[in-house]
Amino acid sequence: MDDFDKWNGLKKEIEADVSEPNKFPKEGEVWMSSIGRNIGFEQNGSSDNFSRPVLVVKKFNNQMF
Repeated sequence: MDDFDKWNGLKKEIEADVSEPNKFPKEGEVWMSSIGRNIGFEQNGSSDNFSRPVLVVKKFNNQMF
């Protein structure tokens, strides 16, 4: 349960960050993303920021890929 509380706090910090990113993903790149703490058989993030490498397969816009 402690991991869920840590993830929830970090998720709130990420959501509150309104600064504009200075880099945007491109198709074919690998980015480190905060995946979070999940339930069941989904992949969890690791380390203190719950991050995992993510392959950008398709970019929809600068906010979603």
